[in-house]
Amino acid sequence: MIKRALFFSTPYCLSLKNSQMIINTREMPEMKRSVPIEDIGCVVLEHQQTSITLPLLNALSDNNVAVILCGENRMPNAMLMNLDSNSTQGESYRAQVGEIIYDEYLEYNNNPEKLQALFQEGLDELGVTTPISDITLSFLAVSNASNTAEYEYMQQTIQNKLGLTFSLDTVGDSAMFRSRRDEGSFDIMTSGWYSDYNDPMDFLYTMYTDSYGAMMGHYSNPKVDELLDSLTGETDRAKRLATYKEVEEIILLEDAALVPIYYATKDVFLQNWVKDYRTSSFGASAELYITYIEGRGN
Repeated sequence: MIKRALFFSTPYCLSLKNSQMIINTREMPEMKRSVPIEDIGCVVLEHQQTSITLPLLNALSDNNVAVILCGENRMPNAMLMNLDSNSTQGESYRAQVGEIIYDEYLEYNNNPEKLQALFQEGLDELGVTTPISDITLSFLAVSNASNTAEYEYMQQTIQNKLGLTFSLDTVGDSAMFRSRRDEGSFDIMTSGWYSDYNDPMDFLYTMYTDSYGAMMGHYSNPKVDELLDSLTGETDRAKRLATYKEVEEIILLEDAALVPIYYATKDVFLQNWVKDYRTSSFGASAELYITYIEGRGN
């Protein structure tokens, strides 16, 4: 379906209702027009007296609609960008440092006996004498139509490979999830992160003592803090990369503070006459300023 481009060169009031953009004027508020958000591809706000509500801006952003703001000279001045529209920063970082726990994955994957022996070793270290078959782990998560199958797959996989009971403790909304999380009513929970700036530090700093607290299970390791602090003002990219790898090895291998499930990737299919199309690992999902068409129709 071809998306619509909306251009506002006269003062309109724009708002949101029932997933529709509502368009009206101050002089005649009863005269309204509506456009489904899902039909919109681009919005250009040229007139300086145009007003737009925050719920509408968020709805446009959630649907990856380009919102272009014009200055007094009626030329484009800024553009609204969805921070979650591009989520491949993890893929870019992973390509540079490699899979830190890949060797362990190869060693234990599809080997339930070895996994259970490792789990038992952890129980022994903690002084837990309960047999694995009698252990129940509660998994706290927000349930919705898009992730229920994912959680059920995790439940079946962990139960089959570890031989314990993996209980799904799903709640209906984010507020309930945060309440249960903050009071520590769980054994395992899920969490995720999109980068706010183009540096792996933004991912790793989530594990810094008291930086995000309950969101990251109150993890704390003075060595991790020390290593991350050592990067303040460090401009040598090789040193930064080496430190990032060391921090990640501590978090994943030594402390087992979290278990990576996945990171986002992106595949792009192009016609052979589209040239120099480049994706970005941060910010806008594509850089089209150098893209051109050559040989179309041949």
